Amino acid sequence: MNATTNTTRQLSRKCPAGHGAQAPVQRAVLASMIAAALLLPAIALAQNDESATAEQTSSEGKSDELLALTETKSIFEFGFGYISDNSFRFGKYTGLENKGGFGVFNLDYINRASYDAPARDYVTVRGTNLGLRSRSLEVDAGRQGDFRVRLSYDQIPSFKTETGKTFYDGAGSDTLTVPSGWVPSTTTAGMTQLVPNLKPVDIKTERERFGVRMDKILPGNFEVSTNYRYEEKDGLKSIAGVFGNTGGNPRAAILPEPVNYNEHQFDTVVRYSEKKYQFELRYHLSIFANENTSLTFQNPFSAINGWVPSTGFPTGFGEMALPPDNKFQQGTAKFGYNFTDNTRLLADVAIGRMSQNDTFLALTLNPTILASILEPLPRNSLQGEINTTVINLRLSSRPTRQFNWGASFRYDDRDNNTPIDIFNMIGADSQLQNPADISSRRRLNQPYSFEETKFGLNAGYRLDDGTRFTAVAEHREIDRTFSERAETRENTFTVSASRGFGEQFDGSVRYTYADRGGSPYDGTVPLQFGFVEGFLEEEPGGFEAPPALRRFTLASRERNQIGANLSYTPISWLALSVDGSYSKDNYNKSELGLTDSKVQSYTFDLSATPVEQWTTYAFYTYDKLDSDQNGVSFRSGANRLAQVTDPNNFWSAFHNDRIDTVGAGLVFKPDDQRFKFGADFVYALSQSDIDFSVGSNLSTAPLPTNKVRMTTISGYGQYQMTEKLAVKATLYYERYRSSDIALDGVEANQLANVILLGDQAPNFNASVATVSLIYSF
Repeated sequence: MNATTNTTRQLSRKCPAGHGAQAPVQRAVLASMIAAALLLPAIALAQNDESATAEQTSSEGKSDELLALTETKSIFEFGFGYISDNSFRFGKYTGLENKGGFGVFNLDYINRASYDAPARDYVTVRGTNLGLRSRSLEVDAGRQGDFRVRLSYDQIPSFKTETGKTFYDGAGSDTLTVPSGWVPSTTTAGMTQLVPNLKPVDIKTERERFGVRMDKILPGNFEVSTNYRYEEKDGLKSIAGVFGNTGGNPRAAILPEPVNYNEHQFDTVVRYSEKKYQFELRYHLSIFANENTSLTFQNPFSAINGWVPSTGFPTGFGEMALPPDNKFQQGTAKFGYNFTDNTRLLADVAIGRMSQNDTFLALTLNPTILASILEPLPRNSLQGEINTTVINLRLSSRPTRQFNWGASFRYDDRDNNTPIDIFNMIGADSQLQNPADISSRRRLNQPYSFEETKFGLNAGYRLDDGTRFTAVAEHREIDRTFSERAETRENTFTVSASRGFGEQFDGSVRYTYADRGGSPYDGTVPLQFGFVEGFLEEEPGGFEAPPALRRFTLASRERNQIGANLSYTPISWLALSVDGSYSKDNYNKSELGLTDSKVQSYTFDLSATPVEQWTTYAFYTYDKLDSDQNGVSFRSGANRLAQVTDPNNFWSAFHNDRIDTVGAGLVFKPDDQRFKFGADFVYALSQSDIDFSVGSNLSTAPLPTNKVRMTTISGYGQYQMTEKLAVKATLYYERYRSSDIALDGVEANQLANVILLGDQAPNFNASVATVSLIYSF
């Protein structure tokens, strides 16, 4: 849907995608920006009339080829498009989710003074997909070498599923209630009014952004920049709401969670630069606010054993906190110093603070449970505070033409100063508070902190004009609090070589070895710091997870990676390339958890221009991901220590994922340049399998293969009717087929103790056609 232009731009630009339901304020902002987009070119033309005349005079006598290379061109594209089918998946990030027509509007305008004008003023306006909900608009104006002002607006849709259904009334609000005439039950099988009351619910979010940026160059090599961005996000996500307190009595429903966020971001920067040294001072502020502090939902299940009777329908209500308001601010200082023309030091220090102080929700909404509370919340809010410190040092040098080296240091500290207190929990609005001094319900919050230190060395040597060798060594240490492993240490070594063999061959190879270890692994640490003193002595075995289980982010790991690339150009109009990589991770000290993973990727590319008018390409990519994990099945109680060591309770899962992608395309441009045509084809197939091996105490059954097949065919043609007017047509077709064991055929009442949304894996055919006129000026 975007017009193709060859305009020369004054400054680098970004082309944001767009998103969001337009509130009145945002519609007003967008209208104002469109007005600015229409008025600024006229203003610029009036201001630059003299320089434009000079530019016209200076361009006299230039050839058509030289004019095409040196003069800017603006375009306005307008037309009509049509999409053949409804599909959230197809329109996930474009807004093309509904069948029907839409407008095609794109604008790429630039007006600038000639190169010899006294003041090099410029105005650029870019509007992309203005007829869609993924629209973006940017207005940029300034004087080269003096100042710049930029306004931007964009929308970003994110559509997840339109096949979900909920029985709750009030979807989209912060209160969900069971519909009238509801028939409760302890399981979904007895809820005779569940299916009749299911209503469609679209799980989607839309984001809107508005930004203002100003840059000014000051005397004395100084530059100042200020940037402000406001963002709103609205829609629905899905989240689980639970009642219950033990391994046997929880009941749950998947809820539509309201999304109504806004965020303000502000940055201001002062820079100074000269040949010997440079510095920069930056301040960043981010303020996040959620219009909904909590989500309240009525319990559709009847009360069961282990619940306070009033927890069940109709008196039972649950309440969960939604993302809280928070603030982050950071100051950064950067410094660069050139010792010589070949040796340079870079340093930066960033100090920040994150804070969150939303008022806590009540321990429960249930009046009966509230009456039992003897130990209230220890404080009214989290009083969360995290101080951050990041230091980077980089020294690089090229003492000779053939040899260069560098050294780096990074320090990253997250110091969590949130107070620690004991919270006497109430399990999911379903039980009376336990007054005992030692119980599983009296928990301490764990303000997680970490400290990372990283050292690096690199060197490169150029043997000749076609051969280069590089080597990189890195040592990384991370200290963590409240973690199963207090310290992890990792050493990484990478070597690579590249070589050109004349004008036809060019190749490279790289190898990486990494080894991660650390302090002794103790899986009971989160329990030791998360429960009151004395609790572990009463817990059989003193563990929550099996003692042999290792979290893969902390476990000892040995990694080997190799990659290679070869390019071959046998003749001037034909180019071939092969790129491959292989990575293997071995978690050699993990009995339970992830034990092994392999990733393979290979790509074959071909591009050819057999004649000047035709350009073609083709590619094939093969990706393979395999991982193995071990686990053990056990129950709570006094016998669980024996169960987690019984080989008959062990199981293994083998995950195999494969993705094949093939594509081809061509572009045709005849000699007269009035007509051009392009077409592309892509087919992708993804397959995921999980195989199991289990002990004699367990049973399993084969799982079906999850598959995704996607075929896309696209083409465009453009004809230049006059010097300033062209007509363009595009066609895009996508066929999408997917199967997902977690979704296919799983209805809202499929499970006994959980009410689902019943959404299905997406399958669709969709075509989009557009016809537009492109006016150049």
